[in-house]
Amino acid sequence: MRKFFSLHRSGSDLPYRMSDRILDMAGMALVILQLLLFVFLQEWEKGQNYGPESPSYAVWMVLAVLFWLIGFGASRNPSFVNVPVRMNPKRVTVQNYWKCHFARWLNIVLPMINATTCWTERNSRLGLPMEWAGAFNVLAFTLLVVLAIVMTIQVYRVGRG
Repeated sequence: MRKFFSLHRSGSDLPYRMSDRILDMAGMALVILQLLLFVFLQEWEKGQNYGPESPSYAVWMVLAVLFWLIGFGASRNPSFVNVPVRMNPKRVTVQNYWKCHFARWLNIVLPMINATTCWTERNSRLGLPMEWAGAFNVLAFTLLVVLAIVMTIQVYRVGRG
């Protein structure tokens, strides 16, 4: 019988390596840092007296936690992750491991995209420094595309062998 959720294992028969644990902890740390950024920006906006408060920070915080929870669940249940590759019945365990690994990497990239998008959205109103945000946003989206391509190729390659 397979357990769906466990903090110490992947919840399935897949291996849970140290690199997986590090990616899980890094994703959790990025979400916590992202929530702290949103709270900081909200408090800064209150201190600047820019008029009525905007509920957008609460929306960004809910989205951050929701994206992380979906990714966390997907990293433990390979059926949540779909790739355009035929699954080989003889190599399905290895292919599922790489699908879960892909979900863990998404938990690293998506908080970066969410934080930089929030930062750039609020910049017009708060006059925040923008030197790094645009480049970081482009870098994060590029990393997302490259990650999707590389992981799809990896799932395909391990399924052939």
